[in-house]
Amino acid sequence: MTSSADFLLQLFKFIFVTFLVFVVSSVVNTLISQLFGGMDLLTEGIVATTFFALQTAAVFLVVTVFFRNKTQLSGWFFSKDLTALPKKKVKQLFIISAGAIIGSYVLLLVNAMLT
Repeated sequence: MTSSADFLLQLFKFIFVTFLVFVVSSVVNTLISQLFGGMDLLTEGIVATTFFALQTAAVFLVVTVFFRNKTQLSGWFFSKDLTALPKKKVKQLFIISAGAIIGSYVLLLVNAMLT
């Protein structure tokens, strides 16, 4: 295949994996937000923006690690130049991602207590 076809194929895979993770994330966020008082808590400007920014950053970190270590090293596109991310780096990225998710829920909880 040509390099542009490989690029488009990888881009499609990345978009598909990202879409699936965002669907799962949105279902989980909806269920958890219902526990805190519903989606009405997320209609205010800065709280909603910060919540969704933290959630999006966490999802993109998880998708990037998954895509880089699992899907890109197998399947249609394989290159000798590609290597998996080091385990230490993967652990750091997952800790940052978990911190962003936990931070967003703490923000939601604080907002629920203040309202």
